[in-house]
Amino acid sequence: MPATSFAAQPIADAFADLVDPRVERTKRHRLHDILTITLCGVLSGAENRVEIAAWSVTKQACLTVWFQLEDGIPSHNTSGRVFDRLNPHRFGKRRTDIPGATSTSSALSEGGSRT
Repeated sequence: MPATSFAAQPIADAFADLVDPRVERTKRHRLHDILTITLCGVLSGAENRVEIAAWSVTKQACLTVWFQLEDGIPSHNTSGRVFDRLNPHRFGKRRTDIPGATSTSSALSEGGSRT
């Protein structure tokens, strides 16, 4: 990640102690990359997992500067599986640690799925 100040690092820090529920051999994307990309997509107006993935693809050039996306942008299915497995109580507490994130709480608690 570049040394310049960018909002992604404080967001990632808010999720730093969140336990990744995935099996190690199935991880193609870092947990905090998925969480931060989801948050950025929601804050940019995406209202569900498919829209977040579509937003991510349009911003891929920028996102690859800040995130380790060797396997590309996480698909809506990947994000969905991650959010389905996260502990909602632990994740919910993190929402309040990020300034401005409480306004997107319903989308984030459902992994960006407000449909």
